[in-house]
Amino acid sequence: MTIYSLVFPVLSLSLCLSSLSIQVVANQRIAYNYKARQTPTKVIIKSCLRINIISSSIIAIIILLSFPLYKFMYGSMDLYYPLLCCIPLIYCSNLAGIIKGYLEANKLFHITSLSNLLEQTAKILVTFLVIYIFREKSILFKVSASYLAMSVSEIISFSYLIFRVRKITSFTLKENKTDFYEKEILKQAMPLTMQSLVLSLAGFFEPIIFTYACSKINISTEASSTYYAMICSYAIPLLIMAIFSSFSVAKAIFPFLSEYKDDKKRSEWYINKALYFCFIFALLNFNISYFYPDFVLNLFYNDASSAPIVSFLAPFYFFSYFTPIFVVVMQAHQLEKQLLMHSIVSSAVGLICIFVLCQNPLFNTSGLAITVVISGLLNIALHYISVRKHTGYKIKIKAIILSIALILQNIIQTLLLSNTHFILNFILTNATSLIFLWIFYNYRFGGQKVSHHLLQRKKRL
Repeated sequence: MTIYSLVFPVLSLSLCLSSLSIQVVANQRIAYNYKARQTPTKVIIKSCLRINIISSSIIAIIILLSFPLYKFMYGSMDLYYPLLCCIPLIYCSNLAGIIKGYLEANKLFHITSLSNLLEQTAKILVTFLVIYIFREKSILFKVSASYLAMSVSEIISFSYLIFRVRKITSFTLKENKTDFYEKEILKQAMPLTMQSLVLSLAGFFEPIIFTYACSKINISTEASSTYYAMICSYAIPLLIMAIFSSFSVAKAIFPFLSEYKDDKKRSEWYINKALYFCFIFALLNFNISYFYPDFVLNLFYNDASSAPIVSFLAPFYFFSYFTPIFVVVMQAHQLEKQLLMHSIVSSAVGLICIFVLCQNPLFNTSGLAITVVISGLLNIALHYISVRKHTGYKIKIKAIILSIALILQNIIQTLLLSNTHFILNFILTNATSLIFLWIFYNYRFGGQKVSHHLLQRKKRL
């Protein structure tokens, strides 16, 4: 597991640098192009493919030549061989990302969802198979085989995407000249890549600074590491347990926001509905995290020691469910530089707060929890300010009042039913939320349902 864990951050960094966030750029530009009619879709796709093939090849060469580095850093070559098995994964993952961007821009989410499901299923089955077949081999061999299985699953998913795309379109890229359109792609992609690097570096330095600050007031490394694990390995996973819903909604509305970014009324409709959908899941998760942390932590980990931290963070993490929506709004309006600056500012403020608060005896280790709150709220506040400045979007007062009323109703109902069974209480406290969710699904825009836009996708393809 140590070898496996050490390889994974290196692989994540390699994917970040080689992909250059091209999938996001391809999605945004292809979707917007249907309205603007500025650049042929074939030119966009060909430019993205060229960039990703070159960047993937550079990273693959670096991995091939990196064997002296592992010998120097770790005293062994154990990390080198699993990384070699990941080279096909890097190519397939990046190229598949472009295809997914194209499909999602055309609202064909069922194909990308099936490809993701196929990839994860293949990954589990192939990994289990290779480990079982080679169970008598060395640990290093089995770890390498596991990463090779990841590459195989990515190849299977990539092949499925190619097959589906060939069925719905017959265009070829051979005769299309890009006229150096790659520069436009890179201009948009580089800030997104830098943002990913900033967040990765902040995550790398966070435990180091936290441990150092705690040591200044004589808190042992073991005690600080335990508290760090309570927050990062127990509390935060519970607090963001349902955040996949926000990312799913953000992915679903991204091509619409890109296509209709010049139509303020239509864009606002999508943003409002997306935020309300995220509000429902944020409220569901808040009820669990704030009122029942002991029950859920014991259920998942058989350890409820981090329950007070979960209850403290729950009201603030409620707002984190809206962050993906504001991010895709900014991406749709090509505000990548602002996203980068927000990540730099919030990460820098977070690291400074950890250093200052955690060596103060008044806060000690709890300074980390306070920092998580400050950094998270600052990040979403910066996102909202930029969205309002550049797009004119404002959250309506009526929506805020309705949200507050719904939150209070859930809290009061939960307190009144605090002695009932957890499952029954959970169902009753969220019944109102589900009613509002039904209203969300049946709301109409301009006398027509949202789905009428999907009727145009075959024509676009």
